[in-house]
Amino acid sequence: FKLWYDYETKVKILNQDGTDHANVSVYLYHEKGQNQVRDVISKLEAYAYNMENGKVVKTKMDKSYVFEERISDNVKQVKFTIPAVKAGTVIEYRYRITSDFIYNLSDWEIQQNIPVDYAAYEMEVPEYYRFSFDLKGYEKINVDETATNKRLNIKFKGGQSETLDCTCRKLTFISQNVPALKGDSYIWCLDDFRSQASFEIHGVQYPH
Repeated sequence: FKLWYDYETKVKILNQDGTDHANVSVYLYHEKGQNQVRDVISKLEAYAYNMENGKVVKTKMDKSYVFEERISDNVKQVKFTIPAVKAGTVIEYRYRITSDFIYNLSDWEIQQNIPVDYAAYEMEVPEYYRFSFDLKGYEKINVDETATNKRLNIKFKGGQSETLDCTCRKLTFISQNVPALKGDSYIWCLDDFRSQASFEIHGVQYPH
């Protein structure tokens, strides 16, 4: 099994100070060596939308605006800059991360340093995982849970593959109208107050 994360973000740039949000960094765990475990980014695309002469002009980010560098033995950084961004621009970007770390689920931080109009996190957990989540912070996070059927394609090292039908635990977390989280001189660890959801895999029983 692998983890698949699909990210999609839209931001309205209200003033010139907000143009820094067009500079995005994504950190990937990536061990050196032939048999390394790693995170892999794919399907990266980004756009800027501007109103010019009464019409919406869409500018697509070229690959030349994407850079990758290794910042330690186990961590890589992918940076990209969305072009044609100014006050009034709406930026949009999306990407997928495929991860070998099935026991290390990323936390979902709904609260940022700017207001968040709408935030949603949807996940499907196969029945083989013992799984829990925890909500933290002042802002309300609505949770909906259902069961869904899923057909998985299992690939083996020898090149063979099989299909596997299973039940998944489908969870949806939604928050709306979340205010910005601002620092304070009397708060030394701002993340202690950030509204977020954290997830944990306690174990897995693989199918036979």
